[in-house]
Amino acid sequence: MQRFARWFALAWAVGAWLLVPRLPGYSGIRTTTAADGMRATTAARATFAEVNGPEIYLTLAVPVLAALLALLPWPQRLRRAAQVAAAAVAVAYVLLGLMTVGIVYLPLALALVVAALRPDATSRASTHRPWS
Repeated sequence: MQRFARWFALAWAVGAWLLVPRLPGYSGIRTTTAADGMRATTAARATFAEVNGPEIYLTLAVPVLAALLALLPWPQRLRRAAQVAAAAVAVAYVLLGLMTVGIVYLPLALALVVAALRPDATSRASTHRPWS
């Protein structure tokens, strides 16, 4: 379950990194009045990348890096700390971005929290010694 949660988190993060900048994130209505009194109303939509520029890709890479942090082959003594750190970064990202794109990353954060809370099968096997 833990391995699935970590891979799910990475897949979700990469999918969101590819999709979110292209989604229409901003919309508005503009009314202009000409000198002769005629009104023109236009609706406009813009994507996150159009409004925020290419820097949005760096900001959206934070959850991808958090998911990668949980998947890297850490030594056994550092593995748990890396998973907790990845979950903390993902939860912080969701909370900080809650009013914009943070909610999109909620499944990622939940998956990393589940992976951090569940004991690793390899660590249980290495610490369990029935004949000692």
